[in-house]
Amino acid sequence: MKTFKRLLLCCLICMITFVSACDGGVNSAEESPSNGLPFEEPLEQAFNYCPSIIEEGDGTRYVYYCGMKESGIVRDHVYCRKGTRNSKGGYTWSEKTLVLAPTEGAYDALHCCDPTVIKGEFAYKGQTYKYLMAYTGNTDNVNNKVGLALSNDYMSGWVSVGKPLITYSGDNTHWGVGQPALVSVDKKGVVLLFYAYGGNETCTYVEKWDFSDVENPVKLTSARVSDRGVNGLTGAKDSLNNIDVAYDFETKRYYIVRDTHPYPDDGDPNFVASHFSVMYMQENGNIGDLFESVMSQSGKSWYNLATIGPAETGFPRNSNCGIVTDEYGWMRNSSKIEIMYSISKIAPYGQYMWTYRIYSTVIDIKE
Repeated sequence: MKTFKRLLLCCLICMITFVSACDGGVNSAEESPSNGLPFEEPLEQAFNYCPSIIEEGDGTRYVYYCGMKESGIVRDHVYCRKGTRNSKGGYTWSEKTLVLAPTEGAYDALHCCDPTVIKGEFAYKGQTYKYLMAYTGNTDNVNNKVGLALSNDYMSGWVSVGKPLITYSGDNTHWGVGQPALVSVDKKGVVLLFYAYGGNETCTYVEKWDFSDVENPVKLTSARVSDRGVNGLTGAKDSLNNIDVAYDFETKRYYIVRDTHPYPDDGDPNFVASHFSVMYMQENGNIGDLFESVMSQSGKSWYNLATIGPAETGFPRNSNCGIVTDEYGWMRNSSKIEIMYSISKIAPYGQYMWTYRIYSTVIDIKE
């Protein structure tokens, strides 16, 4: 459900594109197959998309993404793969591991997707958990909701909280709320939760929550995220949705990656973005202060680092992106940012979804 019409999924060939960007422009590209992307998908008709990536201090990576359990049956599940450094300097990936499935009779009975995971200290029903996941759940592709799950292991033991955290109060035929992104504030229980809103308008909200007790969470602040400086491919003002977020402690910047509009009209899928943009906004105070309210963002603007599309990736559709961060949603390197993104081929209706796969690009951050 990483799109406002249906699912946004991804599949294809076998390479990884590395792009360097300087002053908002792309200046080089090269293949690096040692990273083992895209993942080998065991199902004949399946998709991989919506990556969320954690990189630990030793370089080990965990990629959460949306996939399918049965060939040809479109029902979103959350999977994880562990990546370990190999002799080529890239990654060798484990087999796909199911970590979260739809719950029969619940708000996420049809789809659970758009995973985002951070580390912290989260109590739930008498037990303390190390990892918190936020995700999108629904029962009929509309009226999406944001739910939570917890675990003490990256790839097993995930427990879904029984009711959604954030629901949509508008028309139940609207897209609703979803596409969450988490950033830890204190490396314990306080987090920033960003999510997309799709109703009479399309935008992104951010809320600061104290999840020290997940049974009794406390919402500390809530604000709509400023879209100042967010422009589309034509230069016109663009909507801000389908984002991932990372915080850079050294520079006090929030980086986002977002789908860039308008949607293409050169074939199916025509509701999947052809380009994505990487942007940043400066924080003057402590982490989270910028998003205390709408007024706290007054005068602030997003600045574009790079916009990447078919010319750089070689694929007609490029969207549903995730930023490689540490386990708290913080950047590990202030000089570059790595994005994993979902690609799609143009194909007849009903076939393009089997081409959704995950690739990667690295962008140099230069003043």
